[in-house]
Amino acid sequence: MFSFSICLYFYILRNVFYFRISISKYRKKIFPLLSPILGWIGVFLTGSVVNSGSLFAGLQSITASQIGVDPTLLVAANITGGAIAKMISPQSIAVAAAAVGLVNKDSEIFKETIKWSIILLIFAGILNLILTH
Repeated sequence: MFSFSICLYFYILRNVFYFRISISKYRKKIFPLLSPILGWIGVFLTGSVVNSGSLFAGLQSITASQIGVDPTLLVAANITGGAIAKMISPQSIAVAAAAVGLVNKDSEIFKETIKWSIILLIFAGILNLILTH
């Protein structure tokens, strides 16, 4: 039941976000910068790049077509953002902490990795923005 609730939440979130982005007059300038962020949020919440890609790949592809950008680029940016978020997903941190003997040190690991994750996410967004213009 919990899995179904999460899937329903992401389905609604995807549709609401698609609607907001599609009506924005600045979507061509802003959306390529936000593409990796969608993948990043999706992986942080689901713990899986594949699940995040399933949720947001359609949104990325359709929006790319609407703004005149290669859909492959935005879908790749989504996956890149997901790969960056894998280092901060709670599931990954728990497994890594247990593997190296740092049980109950999850918050310390998260504090260190979130900095690098945000730096890489900003870099990915800027790079995607440059590639789409």
